[in-house]
Amino acid sequence: SAALPFLMAFSALLIFCWSIRVDYLDFCLNNINSTRPCAIRVLSLKHAYRQSLSYPELISELLGFIEIMGTNDIPKGLEAAKKEILKKIKKS
Repeated sequence: SAALPFLMAFSALLIFCWSIRVDYLDFCLNNINSTRPCAIRVLSLKHAYRQSLSYPELISELLGFIEIMGTNDIPKGLEAAKKEILKKIKKS
């Protein structure tokens, strides 16, 4: 899919750029519950979490998307990423 190279290229920028890119955050949030391949959904979930770290209202929005995801019929990789993100959110 064309989205995976975009996500991979943008991941390097997230390390150095701490400002929120609303368009990219929306892109990630929309991919979380899409029909895209598992890898794109996992990377989107992780990037959405990283961008939301400093903003509690964005973490709440991310939790809403995770809740919509549910537990039925999601790939194991996405389930593992979801648990990891929820654990990190609980710690903070």
